[in-house]
Amino acid sequence: MAHKFILFFSIIITLEASTYKAIEKFDNGDGTERIRIYLNYNNQHLHTKRLGGDDGRFNINLPIPDKWELLDVSGYIKYTSSLLMLDDHSSATILLNDIVIDQFKLFERIKTGIIFKVDPLLFGRYNKFTFQAIQHYTLQCEDPSSNQLWTDIDLKESYIDFLVRPKPIDEKMASFDTRIFDKKQYRTTPMNLGHFHTI
Repeated sequence: MAHKFILFFSIIITLEASTYKAIEKFDNGDGTERIRIYLNYNNQHLHTKRLGGDDGRFNINLPIPDKWELLDVSGYIKYTSSLLMLDDHSSATILLNDIVIDQFKLFERIKTGIIFKVDPLLFGRYNKFTFQAIQHYTLQCEDPSSNQLWTDIDLKESYIDFLVRPKPIDEKMASFDTRIFDKKQYRTTPMNLGHFHTI
């Protein structure tokens, strides 16, 4: 009975671990790989992020290793917005390093989420990805911090896909035939210490 309980408990732990997996890697079999990074990769137990107020923002950092050559970048964001907001005056913007990638009305994509593409040339060594929600609930004077203004991003379902190819290793760096860290060459010379002769 105890063995069955332990087996069941280990299965639950395994399923829970796979549920919280925030980075996935797929080998395409042609020398390229697809790296999927979910938006909760900084905290795998964080499922949603609420963007409140009239200008809510969500930022994540995306460092790109030098060993990757970026071939294609795309993504998907699943979100839910307050139904009390105005359809025509509530929008969202996706940015990379403060460059606009896409802009759309929140309620046009609320059922399907937003699919987007990013030019790989816009990526540097260090990058900031931003989802910004501009939200309004009235055309009159409004409270910019009203609890009617919110959009929830589903972080565990939203992701960015990187199609990458490992960069080839420079042949010149494959082997070293000289002292690369210290080019000083020391000559071995005899030293006379009293009546001892040491080399």
